[in-house]
Amino acid sequence: MLRKIILLRHAKSSWEDPSLRDFDRPLSKRGMKDTKLIKVHITSLVKEVDEIYSSPSIRTSQTINELVPAFSHVNYLASLYLGDISIVLSLLGSIQTRIKTVMIVGHNPCIQEMMEIIWQKPVEKFPTCAVAVFSLQIGRSKTDKLIGNLEKFIKPSDFK
Repeated sequence: MLRKIILLRHAKSSWEDPSLRDFDRPLSKRGMKDTKLIKVHITSLVKEVDEIYSSPSIRTSQTINELVPAFSHVNYLASLYLGDISIVLSLLGSIQTRIKTVMIVGHNPCIQEMMEIIWQKPVEKFPTCAVAVFSLQIGRSKTDKLIGNLEKFIKPSDFK
């Protein structure tokens, strides 16, 4: 049986207010435009999502609200803000098999590193508001590597 993992990096954040903590930075005008570009191309993917796990930062929650406004519950995890790969791997390992499609929303370098781990290839850049979709086999043992097939890698620049 296959499971889909969708990796989403938050849209471009604003640096207009230097007094804001990194955690509190909102989306920039470009970030809002990029979410509109990407939303059209991921709508069908989002319909398949069973669970969303996200960093609780302002820019990640705004990205989710723009791209997946109808999603009723998002699991905001402080550990995803810190971007520790081991946390994401542990999270993916703990997800129940009834969940077929999971979306992880976060920051670089964590999102790019997760793509490289799952795809087993180096990634030159995982831009803001980009989405990577992987299919992988469910039922593997805890010691198996997390290896998936890249189905899509969608970037805002693809549509500009």
